[in-house]
Amino acid sequence: MLHALVAGLALLAVPSDVEEVEEPEPPPPVWEIYVGASGGLRVDQKSGGGGVMLGVNRKFLSFIRPELMVATTAFDAPFDYIIQIRVGSRFELPLAGPWKPYLWAAFAHNHESAMLAVKDDPLGHLFGLSNHGVRHRSGLDLGLGLAYELPRLTPWKIATRIGSRLTFTQFFGDPYPARYLDLTVTAGICL
Repeated sequence: MLHALVAGLALLAVPSDVEEVEEPEPPPPVWEIYVGASGGLRVDQKSGGGGVMLGVNRKFLSFIRPELMVATTAFDAPFDYIIQIRVGSRFELPLAGPWKPYLWAAFAHNHESAMLAVKDDPLGHLFGLSNHGVRHRSGLDLGLGLAYELPRLTPWKIATRIGSRLTFTQFFGDPYPARYLDLTVTAGICL
């Protein structure tokens, strides 16, 4: 037993040739999947509303993030249910830190329905069927945003990001209601 103890102490005294290797930093995330909430107003009618959204974007180069966002909202005066579809891009200022200010430009499309009609035929309005009283409107969505990438607390490749965006939407054609101003807050995971 004494022999085993001496051998163990001898092993502790011998310097090790093996160096500890640090794990490499995971690559910066390129995909973001987020959920959010928005509140806004119809500028022409001075009516308000809000809703929830789901979106996804992907980073290309160091400053472009094409994005797809779908939201469901409700507005008063007139009392409408709206499905919002936005296909656009974020143009981020390529800063080294966690703050990412950006410009936003998107094609905007709304499916707008009177809330009383939605009550009578919810599936027709959910799927945007025109013969069920859904108004289809298209326009342009422009805005300013700011995202903050939270520090990674785990060694996983998943990161988190929070953000906000102020947008102005102009719809073309039918004047009913033509302009929207919205503030959106989001929380997402980045891969």
